[in-house]
Amino acid sequence: MLVAFCVLTLVFSFFFRASQEDFEPLKKTIDKYILLLSDGYRDMNLTPLRGVATEKECDKTYIHMAAFGESRKRIDSKIKKIDFLRFEKVSESKFKVETEEVWDYSHIDIDTSKVSQEFKDVSHRMQYTLEKIESKWFVDSVEFKDAKSGAASAQ
Repeated sequence: MLVAFCVLTLVFSFFFRASQEDFEPLKKTIDKYILLLSDGYRDMNLTPLRGVATEKECDKTYIHMAAFGESRKRIDSKIKKIDFLRFEKVSESKFKVETEEVWDYSHIDIDTSKVSQEFKDVSHRMQYTLEKIESKWFVDSVEFKDAKSGAASAQ
C-alpha cells in the first residue's frame, strides 16, 4: 500500500511539474511584453513590442500612447510584483492568463520632463490572451479585470 502511494505521488508530481513547465513560455512572453511596454511608454517608442504582441494589440497600445503624447505627457512605469493566478487553455494555439500586478506610475510632462502626477502601489488584476503563431507566443489582447488604486500625488 505504501509503495503504491509513493508511486502515485511520484507520477502525480511528474505530471504536475510538466504542466507547470508548459506555462513557462506564456509567463516569459507576458514578462517581456510588460518590460517592452514600460520601456515603450517611457521612450515613446513601442516598435519593439511587435516582437511579443500581435499587430492588433500593438495598434491598440500605440493609440493609447499617442493620446498621452497629444496631451504632452508620457508614462514612466515600474512593475513591482506580478503573480500568475490562472492559465486557461482555449485551444492548442490560444491561452488566457490572469495575473495580479502591482505598479508604480508617473505622468511626465514631455516639454519640461517634470513629474506631474505619481501613483504608487496600484494593483491591477489583468487578463492576457496569448496566441501561438508559427510556434511562438504573442500577446493578442490585454484586459483590466479589476483595478485598486494606490496612493496618488500631484507634483
